[in-house]
Amino acid sequence: MKTLITTIALIITASTVNAQGIYFSQYYADKLSLNPAFSAVPGNSEIAMILRNQFPTADGGYKTYCASYLQNLGNCGIGVRAYGTASGGAYSHNQFSASYANAVKIARNLKCSAAIEGSYSIGNLKQNKLVYYSMLDPLDGSVVGNQPTIEYTAPRTASASAGLIICTPHTVLGVAAYNVAKYKISGDDIVPTVISVFANHKISLVKGMKKIEEGTPCLIPSLLYRRQSDINTIQAGVYIDNTPVIGGISYRMQTNDYKQHTLIATIGTTIKRIQIGYGHDFDLSAITKSTYGSHEIAVKYKLHDGKKNNRRETIICPAF
Repeated sequence: MKTLITTIALIITASTVNAQGIYFSQYYADKLSLNPAFSAVPGNSEIAMILRNQFPTADGGYKTYCASYLQNLGNCGIGVRAYGTASGGAYSHNQFSASYANAVKIARNLKCSAAIEGSYSIGNLKQNKLVYYSMLDPLDGSVVGNQPTIEYTAPRTASASAGLIICTPHTVLGVAAYNVAKYKISGDDIVPTVISVFANHKISLVKGMKKIEEGTPCLIPSLLYRRQSDINTIQAGVYIDNTPVIGGISYRMQTNDYKQHTLIATIGTTIKRIQIGYGHDFDLSAITKSTYGSHEIAVKYKLHDGKKNNRRETIICPAF
């Protein structure tokens, strides 16, 4: 209950800042970036790794990587996550997070999970790797100037996040507030505050089957909303979990100074406890068509939950 009260307080006091947050098209492969409360929901004990290559045609590209570990311990759970970005050798950002979640049973088929998370972030900007407008030749665009004499800056920030999930055997709704409380250790603030809201629903593809169990072929409509400063992102899609083949298609719209539209296709397979997925972003906006989209690979290994419910009253969350 104390965790639940702390979670609600952090979400209510959330605010936004100017910065670009990290996201994955296969967000269901990195559940802690979707909501830190997932670790207390049965059926979500796993180890996951993701590598995303964005703007591959640019010099050095923009790479994002992540590794996470979730362990359910009955009515509670823990999560550990490390992720980072690297852009052309000029900028990198790494963040390490640990979370604790607690779940309570509200009704026979209704469960609530709340979590708090602590993070440490470090950035690294090598200014001598940047090219400024004043350094370019106005005739042919070649670099003729010199880079700044400052080699690098490395800001560090500690922050706190919170998440809340409500689920039934077929439906899940979650809200999370990331980096809502921050302490600047050195340099300028480098972590954005992000509000995330998501929902999905499992529909069994087996005729006449009312109870969805692990391995049941399902159709999963999903909706995700994220807000960061003046940037709003909506991603809606439908996914098929039909072991051994998984995949889906979704549409993402992002609004800020201009609207960005993206079509996302994913495909993968499940072999026993191992799940491998590939995602590709098809950029529909004119300003980004020349980037050839983004490529993403995700690998996940399902673990056994730490405790079993002998009364067989466990609610399996319909998350991916």
